[in-house]
Amino acid sequence: MWSDKRARLRHVALDAALLAVALIFSYVEALFPVVLPIPIPGFKLGLANVIVLWLAVNRTAWEAGAVSLLRIVIVAMLFGTPVSFWFSFGGAFVSFLAILLLRRCCFFSYIGVSVFSASAHNFGQLLAASCLFGFNTMLAYLPVMLIASVIFGALCGILLNFMAPRLKEGKLHV
Repeated sequence: MWSDKRARLRHVALDAALLAVALIFSYVEALFPVVLPIPIPGFKLGLANVIVLWLAVNRTAWEAGAVSLLRIVIVAMLFGTPVSFWFSFGGAFVSFLAILLLRRCCFFSYIGVSVFSASAHNFGQLLAASCLFGFNTMLAYLPVMLIASVIFGALCGILLNFMAPRLKEGKLHV
């Protein structure tokens, strides 16, 4: 009985620590906006998605979804606006569905899933923008967003390749 409680407490503690890491990643992204040759308003690297992706592949979908949702709510309350919340939520929801679809596919690496997830996130953000503002022209923005999501999704996947062994060992110092 004690070992079961202890295991659950360890699970919750690890999820809380990973939520804290995801929040730190979000804060760092807010401090240093991405500078691209073609400016993309509101575009971020997606570093917090590294944590969600690792949880979805190596733990449970519930843990990944909870960390993702809590991060979005906390970041919106600390640094955002209601509009940024809906953009983040729309993107994260579609991205999470993409991760769930691909998480058990043995032929996709972290990089592949991360690129697909980043693309889905940008598509979800554009859908949220279209719903909020009624602009069908928002989808014209999609090709630029997809190119950026391939680049930065790959970078996040590479980062996850370096972090994954340490996370599996329970060592959060990266």
